[in-house]
Amino acid sequence: MNHIARLSLVVVIYCACAIRSESAQIVGADNKDAAMKEYAKFEGVWRFALVEVEGVKQPDAPFETNKLIISKDGGFTIVQGPKITQGTLKLDPTKTPKHYDFTVTEGPDKGLTALGIYELDGDTYKICLPLRNKERPAVLISKPGSGCLFQVFKREKQDVKEALIEVRRQQKELKK
Repeated sequence: MNHIARLSLVVVIYCACAIRSESAQIVGADNKDAAMKEYAKFEGVWRFALVEVEGVKQPDAPFETNKLIISKDGGFTIVQGPKITQGTLKLDPTKTPKHYDFTVTEGPDKGLTALGIYELDGDTYKICLPLRNKERPAVLISKPGSGCLFQVFKREKQDVKEALIEVRRQQKELKK
């Protein structure tokens, strides 16, 4: 192969790689846009409507006053009586089933990360998370022996900012 032929081949390979890289960035941008739109849909105050552990429905009473507050940037606050947990969500609505990962940044479970799946339908969303291992569930159900936690949440009418102010007041009261 002569010098010009080799140089042409290198240019073709370089251009092909550049185009492929640019396409990957565009796909990545689409994923980011899809995720940002999805975060906006999640923004709100959510009540625990159903909690199942390995297919066994948990009692309603402990979950009655608990809530999950999600900001449009993916930050979340979970209120469970005096226990307050904060963290971040990472959504990927382009996967099937949709991926839902969270990391706890403040609270008793600080540092915990879980890989789950979700379904969002208007004012109801469902998640399924692993209890014992780090593997993402394949289906959005919890059955005996599955090792999964399944939760259903219902959106409340309360404003996110108002709910977060309420949480801060509660935290101050607990510190007294």
